[in-house]
Amino acid sequence: MVLPLREIDWIEAADNYARLWIGGRSHLLREPMRLLEARVRAHGFVRAHRRALVRLGGVRELAWTDGTLVAVLGCGVRIPVSRRQRATFTAAVRSQVLS
Repeated sequence: MVLPLREIDWIEAADNYARLWIGGRSHLLREPMRLLEARVRAHGFVRAHRRALVRLGGVRELAWTDGTLVAVLGCGVRIPVSRRQRATFTAAVRSQVLS
């Protein structure tokens, strides 16, 4: 099955697999996150935390919840952004909005 990258909301690590989320449905891909990240980075995906890549075009807003930055996606999913990734992720979202 071929999944267009523009339809993928976010990607979640699942051991040696990656779970691709489109709306409320998921698809497993047998590929480690580090390899997948290298392939999709040029297509607007940014790491939110150790286990998640988010498509910037799907981010509806950034919100603070209990001291944690959260990316709220158009599909309604809320992905926490780690402290380590916060500056890079926020800058990527801002540049997406400005372009």
